[in-house]
Amino acid sequence: MNGKSVGMRTAQPYYYELGNLDGEVTLAIEVATTLERKAAAMGADVAGMGVPAPLSPAGIVGKVLLLSAQTVRI
Repeated sequence: MNGKSVGMRTAQPYYYELGNLDGEVTLAIEVATTLERKAAAMGADVAGMGVPAPLSPAGIVGKVLLLSAQTVRI
């Protein structure tokens, strides 16, 4: 966010608390692939990784939602 990392997630939930976002904000989402997929693309035998070929989907699968939370004082 604005050129700085807000974290990395390798498993669900893929939520990030961004704090107070006043003014203009630039948001970049970077998706990295898995080692099994990279190794298979390079022609490596990935059978030792427990699968004959990459089976998991790559990239962003589904919707990306930007949600706004409202603070409620009780």
